[in-house]
Amino acid sequence: MVCFFFRQVLLEDGTGAELTIPVDNRLLNRHSLVVEEAAPWVVSDEKSNFLKSLTFAAAMSFHSLLEGFALGVQDSQTAIITLFLSLLLHKSIESFSVGLQISRSNSNKKKTVIFTILVYAFMTPLGSVLGSVLQNVGGASFTKQFVIVLLESAAAGTFIYVTFLEILAAEKNNRFNSLKQLAAILSGFILILMLQIMFGHEAHGHAHGDPASSNHDPSINPIPSVSSFLVSSPAI
Repeated sequence: MVCFFFRQVLLEDGTGAELTIPVDNRLLNRHSLVVEEAAPWVVSDEKSNFLKSLTFAAAMSFHSLLEGFALGVQDSQTAIITLFLSLLLHKSIESFSVGLQISRSNSNKKKTVIFTILVYAFMTPLGSVLGSVLQNVGGASFTKQFVIVLLESAAAGTFIYVTFLEILAAEKNNRFNSLKQLAAILSGFILILMLQIMFGHEAHGHAHGDPASSNHDPSINPIPSVSSFLVSSPAI
């Protein structure tokens, strides 16, 4: 009732005063200054993320090129099949991880994302073609095999780096159970190990069963290859 009485009085007198809230201009100026100072940092972070994603994509493309090269230089059907299956498992997870990271860092740049992913996708086939050409080209046998082993060693190094420092390190920083992750990693190791044992024993049996295989040509693979290491790498 009291509130209604005062309301009627104000309406009759027409002297209703506007409610004003005092605002300190210094606070407004301070907030605007903070926003202005933070804006360059936001732009800088966007540029930094963009450069990081491009660097990551370039490194992964080079890694994929060497992976394809390691596949192309194989000189037996068994080695090709084994390494191909290993790469098939490895690349399926790796490609998903690369595409996800690139799309996250460049969500507003669709053309950049598409171009980067296409370049990455063509690197492994290109490396396979280059490796096959180098394997079949003529020339000094020792020099050719030295180049092959050198590039295969670089491919093995990129396998180790990408597996443990790029993929596994990133996957550890999430909310999922570490024991389940460890079990999945060990499963990948065991799967590739079983493939290596099965195909390795099969190739060994064929080598003993074929009399012509005992005549080893020293011009073919005079230097031990590191492809067995690549095959035994985890499919992650």
